[in-house]
Amino acid sequence: DPNEPSHVLALAEAELAEGHEAQASIVLRRLRRSAATPALGHLQLGQAFADHELPRDALAEFDAALRLEPQNLAAMRGRALSLSHLYRYRDAEAEWQRLLMSAGGDAERRRDAREQLVELWAELGELERQVRDYEDAFGYSAKSGPRHSPDGFDPPRDPEVGRLLAEGYLRLARQPSYRAQPARYLRGAEDVLGQVVKLEASDA
Repeated sequence: DPNEPSHVLALAEAELAEGHEAQASIVLRRLRRSAATPALGHLQLGQAFADHELPRDALAEFDAALRLEPQNLAAMRGRALSLSHLYRYRDAEAEWQRLLMSAGGDAERRRDAREQLVELWAELGELERQVRDYEDAFGYSAKSGPRHSPDGFDPPRDPEVGRLLAEGYLRLARQPSYRAQPARYLRGAEDVLGQVVKLEASDA
């Protein structure tokens, strides 16, 4: 079957090996024919383009999948990665944030989105600033611990903000410029996650 996925992928790889990107793209589009739904066809094709380092084509397919299924988390993830590969970092950041808000009870998707966001900030040299902003939002400092409002009325804290802050601390602990004080950030991450558990337990 010429449209069987393994045959299509092998043919596309042969075209890419010869430097024929346009022809490889045409070949890969045959993957849509065997998909169960149009949205799945665009998603699978987008993933194939991404796997073969064709991010512009991949982005077009993930966009098409999201037009059909706006809450498709796999398409959001593929779109965010494609945007990063195209150096559209702000758009990628916004897409990871959207995925984080849309993932609901999918803990694995949310964790992946947090990790990707933190890595993006680190790559852009913005991790320290983002961590400070999330410390302000969560009312916590790795240096001094919990922060309290002068009037004694602390605003409600968002568990997801805490989880993202903890992820930022873990990433800071691995940065070369922070080798002298990784323990502070590791303790901060542990403390914040402990507070998140308590917040979620009180909301249950």
